[in-house]
Amino acid sequence: MNINLNNNFNELVNESSNNEDLFVFPTSFTQERLWLLEQINDQTFSYVSPLVLQIQGYLKTAILEKALQELIDRHEILRTIFIALEDRPCQAIFPDYSLPLAIVDLQSISETEQNNKVHQIVKEEIYLPFNWEKSPPLRVKLLCLSPQSHILILAMHHIITDGWSMGILIDELSKIYYAFSQGQPSPFPDLSIQYGDFAQWQREWFTEETLQVHLQYWKKQLASAPPLVELPTDFPRPPIQTFQGAGYQVQLPSLLVEHLKNFSQSQGISLFTLFFTALKILLYKWTGQSDLVVGTVVAGRDRAEIEPLIGCFMNFLALRSQLTDEQTLLEVIKQESQTILDAYSHQECPFEKVVETINPKRHLNHNPVYNIALLLQNFPIPPFFDPSLTVEPFPISHNSASLDLRFVVEEDLAGTTFLGCEYSTDLFELTTIQRLLSYFQEILQALVEYPNQKLQDLSIITESEREQILIQWNQTHRDYPLNQTLHQLIESQVTKSPDAIAVVFEDQSLTYTQLNEQANQLAHYLVELGVKPNTLVGICVERSLEIVIGLLGILKAGGAYVPFDPDYPQERLAYMLEDSQVGILLTQDSLVPTLPRSQAHLVCLDRDWPVIAHEKVTNPPLLTTPENLAYVIYTSGSTGKPKGAMNTHKGIVNRLLWMQEAYSLDASDRILQKTPFSFDVSVWEFFWPLLTGARLIMAQPGGHRDSGYLVKIIQEQGITTLHFVPSMLQIFLEESAVCDCISLKRVICSGEALPFDLQERFFERLECELHNLYGPTEAAIDVSYWQCFPHHPLKKVPIGRPVANTQLYVLDSYLKPVPLGATGELHIGGVQVAQGYWNRPELTAEKFIQNPFDSHPSSKLYKTGDLCRYLPDGNLEYLGRIDHQVKIRGFRIELGEIESVLISHPDIRESLVMAREDQLGNKRLVAYLVSHLVPDRLHYVKSCQLEVNGRIHGIKSQDISIKGLGIADIAFKLAINEQVRIQILLPNQESPTWLSGRVIWYQDHHAGIQWTLTEEESVNVQQSYQFLQEELGIIAIVQRSLSQGLIKYLQDKLPDYMLPSTFVLLEQFPLTPNGKVDRRALPAPERVKWNDIREEIAPRNETEEKIAQVWQEVLGVSVSMNDNFFETGGNSLLATQVMSRLRKTYQMDLPLRILFEHSTVEALANYVATLQWIGDDSSKTTTLQEDWETGEL
Repeated sequence: MNINLNNNFNELVNESSNNEDLFVFPTSFTQERLWLLEQINDQTFSYVSPLVLQIQGYLKTAILEKALQELIDRHEILRTIFIALEDRPCQAIFPDYSLPLAIVDLQSISETEQNNKVHQIVKEEIYLPFNWEKSPPLRVKLLCLSPQSHILILAMHHIITDGWSMGILIDELSKIYYAFSQGQPSPFPDLSIQYGDFAQWQREWFTEETLQVHLQYWKKQLASAPPLVELPTDFPRPPIQTFQGAGYQVQLPSLLVEHLKNFSQSQGISLFTLFFTALKILLYKWTGQSDLVVGTVVAGRDRAEIEPLIGCFMNFLALRSQLTDEQTLLEVIKQESQTILDAYSHQECPFEKVVETINPKRHLNHNPVYNIALLLQNFPIPPFFDPSLTVEPFPISHNSASLDLRFVVEEDLAGTTFLGCEYSTDLFELTTIQRLLSYFQEILQALVEYPNQKLQDLSIITESEREQILIQWNQTHRDYPLNQTLHQLIESQVTKSPDAIAVVFEDQSLTYTQLNEQANQLAHYLVELGVKPNTLVGICVERSLEIVIGLLGILKAGGAYVPFDPDYPQERLAYMLEDSQVGILLTQDSLVPTLPRSQAHLVCLDRDWPVIAHEKVTNPPLLTTPENLAYVIYTSGSTGKPKGAMNTHKGIVNRLLWMQEAYSLDASDRILQKTPFSFDVSVWEFFWPLLTGARLIMAQPGGHRDSGYLVKIIQEQGITTLHFVPSMLQIFLEESAVCDCISLKRVICSGEALPFDLQERFFERLECELHNLYGPTEAAIDVSYWQCFPHHPLKKVPIGRPVANTQLYVLDSYLKPVPLGATGELHIGGVQVAQGYWNRPELTAEKFIQNPFDSHPSSKLYKTGDLCRYLPDGNLEYLGRIDHQVKIRGFRIELGEIESVLISHPDIRESLVMAREDQLGNKRLVAYLVSHLVPDRLHYVKSCQLEVNGRIHGIKSQDISIKGLGIADIAFKLAINEQVRIQILLPNQESPTWLSGRVIWYQDHHAGIQWTLTEEESVNVQQSYQFLQEELGIIAIVQRSLSQGLIKYLQDKLPDYMLPSTFVLLEQFPLTPNGKVDRRALPAPERVKWNDIREEIAPRNETEEKIAQVWQEVLGVSVSMNDNFFETGGNSLLATQVMSRLRKTYQMDLPLRILFEHSTVEALANYVATLQWIGDDSSKTTTLQEDWETGEL
């Protein structure tokens, strides 16, 4: 065959068709799609359609081979190969093609060996790729087990067959075989058309005009559809779809099937509609997604001429619908019935053309348009025509999956109905699929029994599953001494180890007796000042021995401590002091000048200690009960103001006693206290060691941010236990000396999700335990726990099971338990639940609700706002936030609080804050802003033509906006609302264009025109306006001036962990069709080019070049030598990454604080260069110190 590649495709086909050895036709649209999929996925086995038959009786193999050849001669598609002409597929048909029957004799081996060999051969035939450019994608093999027993294997690619075709193939093969065995010719007349004729007709018939009617429907139906149904998978979705799969099938009860058939008849709908409705409801309940696109297949044989043909006629339909909780089951049935009928009326439109038209974003790890399908198989394999043979399907295992989930409803010849699921084993375990099919049946039952029930009232979980979720997995009762207070337990430990070291800070230490006595003195002093149970006492102290004495003293006096972080901005401290109304504030003399004015009486633990030291050293009388408050910690609030969570002694005692039972500290343990005491992790860091006889080691102020310092103190103090938020753990593990931290027994992680890769990295670098804990401040620190192990098959890190005397429930918005594996909001019950929010009764009532699973009136549930799901073994997986609260570096942040502060700035009209992770592992806050400073009209002077009442006049434009145009030099008066047309050369346009509008004001030969445009004209005007904006640099200039002022403005009102790293100024926020802000359409910060207007200073030496490279790698943006690290997207966590890398680069001690002190590339490079110059010469060090002190450096 001589092919001229310079000809167009049709000429190629015609030329090839004239070849006497090969007839060439275009492929059908479905074939073209399958061909393309194979090119992308490199001949995957997922589209191999196997048919394996077990034949009992005396089989005449020669006649079978002859019958097979007759079948191949009869159907051209079975002797078709697929070739590419100018990268487009076409089908080439051999006039004659012989396919010998391969026979494998297995008679000489045992029955067990035969069974193993049969399955092995079947698997090989299914997995073996076809070389369809050389031979038709068809293989036939006969396995001989005995003279009376055979297995026939037919492996075909879907490009030449479909489900209907398999029925034709078996029917014709059996009848031809029987006729030949009787010495008769084939009973079938020649086919009037072949598959190639159909493909040619399809290409010719589907002209653009024909297609448009159908495509308009599909474009409207699938506009803005979600890219896929977000399934709660057992395993993370791989980056590339492997098509590895399996299948599972259940037999539906005959009574249920009978009820379904009767119900469908009574409602005038198809049985398929009921199954399809049930699937949509299942997905709605299982995923929580209301906008669902599910695929199905139609036979595509709506013409009598093609009914007897073998070939791939099937077409795919994407059926989309939205469900709501208020709908009844019957309403959903009717809605889905209409959706199906509408789709069927447009089923002739090839799916390939639909995909091409809507052009969805392509991903290598899932199919476009839909990832779930439902098929109704109504073409069972017909009985073999020869009465001397018994032919039955041979069961084969599914090892491929073209979709995430493909449900199949199938009825066999005996009338038995099966419900099966072909699933991706990359995503799901068998137990999940079994559970899904159980849910499916529950919904089918509900459709016929309770059609008027609302979706919100429908529960699809079984009673046994409900019992497991609500009761069995929450049986956490422990007999702890919860009648004691926290300080009682510590006092008890003092009597056991009075002379042991209790707490160490740098070169200072206190024994248990000394700590207890000093805390007692403070407690007596506080009682004299009026402290009693539930009195809130503030404490604002740097990390030191005083902080431990202060906390314990407040508890012993009966009060509840309220921590005030000295690093907080004055405005935040002032609000907290005002809101908490603390009458007493413990502090240090050096901090007094930094504190805002308040009603609180200040007690300086250093300056006033000589007075306090006169108090008694004995334990004060016990007035506190376990129900009294132990501490109130303020957390971020969505209204713009923080809120104080009130935690009791009973809650924190339970939490600490569980921790001791789980991890068993003893006198040999050293616990590092490094978490700021304004965060609740600090509570266990302070008190767990003190009630177990272990030693509490206090990190230096700010030490928690410096990974180099942490490695040093772990080694020096022999730390055995410490806490990390995962983001800081990642930095810590990068320290070269971390492997020398051999004293570590356990590391506790909490505060944010622990990535699986970080867990694996941990076990590569450290030989100690890693524990992942979860919990909110509103429930005494942590409520669930999970011990990590390397190479865990889950490939994720769960948050585990509930701690002692705690219940965890995953519920929907109606407080009903969600199905196992489905996403819901986590609710917490048990003794650790806080009393509520200080001074916030309405918010307390909203978040601390009556426990529907406990009849006791005082039993409460805390609504966490966290999305979770149960794994099959009862462990919980954290999935994210239900609202816009996030965690960054372990700090819980209400984005609404930051947005409220931004809105309060006079130059900001709208604000939206997001946590973005544009670089893996680098989560940062980005503030999107709309400002009053951005002009809504731009200066734009051009000569124009004005048409009024058919007459044209020369004028000039003055300014332009998206909504209209300002014009001048008008020689006559214009009437308000007068319709006009203007010819104008828009910015970035090559030629003038006429636009319509109306006059909205006129004064002194000037006027304002409001556009009245078509959709296409509006797009052109908007694009031109944005071009002019960029050309003038408006957004960039305003953003640059705003950013500097906003940083200072926010620093005065928010702690540093709540400061956005980047500000992105927009003219307006993108909106979804329903008018909400389209968060997915917000640009990544890198796309905003405000840096383009700043002065660029390139590296001038090797040191600057190396440091700049590290900054750029960490920050993900280009940097100038005079850029401030913290104004270019940097934060304290990223700072640790920079300094860790620079320590490795220069092999020198570079503490984290150095970057705070030298925060530009230039300044940091000068510092590094100075250290390099000093080297080992001590005389230079002395000179340097002198110069530094005299101001020479």
